[in-house]
Amino acid sequence: MRKEYFKTILATTVLTILLNQIAQAQWEEIAYDKPYFFEQTNDVLLKNTFVENETYSDWDLTYNCLKLDVDPGVFYLSGSVDFEFTAKTNGLKSVTIDLNNALKVKSVTSGTQNLSFNQKDGTVIINLSSVINKNTKGRFTIKFEGIPNTSGFGSITLTYQNDNTPVLSTLSEPYGARDWWPCKQSLADKIDSLDVIVQTPSEYRTASNGILVADSVVNGKRTCHWKHRHPIATYLVFFSSTIYDTYTEEANLDDGSKVEILNYVYPDKSEAAKKLTPIAKDYLEFYSRMFIDYPFKDEKYGHAQFGWGGGMEHQTMSSMGSFSSALIAHEMAHQWFGDYITCGTWSDIWLNEGFATFLESMTYQEFDHSYWLKWKAIVINTITSSNGGSVYCNDTTKIGRIFDSRLSYKKGAFVLYMLKSQLGDLVFFNGMKNYLTDQRVINGFASTDLFREDMEEAADTSLVKFFNDWVYGEGFPVYDISWRRLNDQLSITVNQYPSVSNGPFFEMKLPFTIYKNGSSETVWLKNDAPSQEFLVSSFSNPDSVVFNQDNYIVCKQITTFTSFHPLSSGGITARFSPSEKSITIFAPGIKKGYYTIFDLRGKEISSGKWEQNNPFLSPDKPGIYLLHFSSPEKSTIIRIPVF
Repeated sequence: MRKEYFKTILATTVLTILLNQIAQAQWEEIAYDKPYFFEQTNDVLLKNTFVENETYSDWDLTYNCLKLDVDPGVFYLSGSVDFEFTAKTNGLKSVTIDLNNALKVKSVTSGTQNLSFNQKDGTVIINLSSVINKNTKGRFTIKFEGIPNTSGFGSITLTYQNDNTPVLSTLSEPYGARDWWPCKQSLADKIDSLDVIVQTPSEYRTASNGILVADSVVNGKRTCHWKHRHPIATYLVFFSSTIYDTYTEEANLDDGSKVEILNYVYPDKSEAAKKLTPIAKDYLEFYSRMFIDYPFKDEKYGHAQFGWGGGMEHQTMSSMGSFSSALIAHEMAHQWFGDYITCGTWSDIWLNEGFATFLESMTYQEFDHSYWLKWKAIVINTITSSNGGSVYCNDTTKIGRIFDSRLSYKKGAFVLYMLKSQLGDLVFFNGMKNYLTDQRVINGFASTDLFREDMEEAADTSLVKFFNDWVYGEGFPVYDISWRRLNDQLSITVNQYPSVSNGPFFEMKLPFTIYKNGSSETVWLKNDAPSQEFLVSSFSNPDSVVFNQDNYIVCKQITTFTSFHPLSSGGITARFSPSEKSITIFAPGIKKGYYTIFDLRGKEISSGKWEQNNPFLSPDKPGIYLLHFSSPEKSTIIRIPVF
């Protein structure tokens, strides 16, 4: 019986308040980030079956020095990589390195000794000069060259500025580092320390991770040497070489330290960029106040323009396709969530992308509150545009699924926002600081469960049910809500249905805004049963009750029906005119509102603004339709025949 009722309800699902907001809302800015790639190429079926080598756990990578000789106008790489490591097991005879077969290994040496190796199937197996035991250090150098293949988002790409100046740049996430350099492509072992040294023709500059310790020109060749002394995941190592203008800004942290914000931009974009990038100072200071100080404050933060549509959070220097405030906020947020703490599997990508999107939304709340209100409505509409899908990524072979904008980004962000609403700001931010100072994850890798444990410590309660529902589970709740007077009390009835078959029951507190005599108050009621009645004695005779008015919760709502809004004389009525093929709404005392027409399956047919008694075109096909009318004063659904 419940299943049949759910089918009927789902067919007539409409959003009340949310639809009104969406009718007026527009994206003022979009942080394209990685989803932009798929929106532009429709390459959502792009696949990669990369699996970390089982022997990775046998050794700890402590240092890489990457040396490259490149000409940005020529798609060719030549270089070497120094490796230093520590054995984590006894009897270590060989190590395996990742490298695309398109690049050829010229030699592997340890000091003056040549090491034997076997390059095949995207790996290089290197036989050590002698067997080494646990806690023993080792080192070797790989020389390589070739025309690289690209995968993922274009792991290494040659693009051009407007004047046809070449731009050679990398973007390795998720599986592309091995496409352009020999590396340990891992989400289990960060490089403890890194140098990147790039030689180019003298007119070009190279941006990379860390601090620029040398920039010299000799015999028509420029060498840029970048030094980074923080642990870094392999996919966050990058370089970008082209003709750049450079300029700096500075952020001031509460502890008195100053952080350089270094910008590498195309010369013809320099003046425009200088008007846009100063907001980065405000964001870096804001994030540092809200969480912990910028994790790499002893080096720098920066932007390096490159020829890609979105952005990429390379550690200490984000690669930027543009300089919108949204993209600046998003990529910078990754320095805390994604770089300092990195997802330990691509299934947990929301720990990177959902968190960065949440911090991006915090900048709207802090610096542009009116847009923040619009943003929430738009994002909820995007999340609920499809009934299924989990935040946790269950197929990491599809790169488009890993970086799904609706799930990994927007729904992931709203999981955090809902958690904040459920726990309260103080507990939530204490939990976030627990996470950012957890010795198990800082400068390393995290999981959803580790994050949950840090939030539980702050909340002093179990959050397993919440995470099972909202991170691992699919869909969202659909609410059928009504309210009425009952013996001088306010009665609110809540019926909850899952958006997907066999979906979870979302147990959580629900917000109701109660209006009376020109004032309002929001109360939170714990919904822990699929069908539940709440009696609120402190509000005996309200003027109206609105559910989820401020979009605290991702959900769809069928309707909020109240006996104060009868569909009879004095209420709201609608009339179809067969001669004029139009519908007229009669709403006494109401001057403006919104209407939406649905068929009986819940599909939207048309919508628009309504002004007093003005007719609008009816659907073309005859049948029974659902007319949803809403205004600040009243909201209701009317069944109307069209013939």
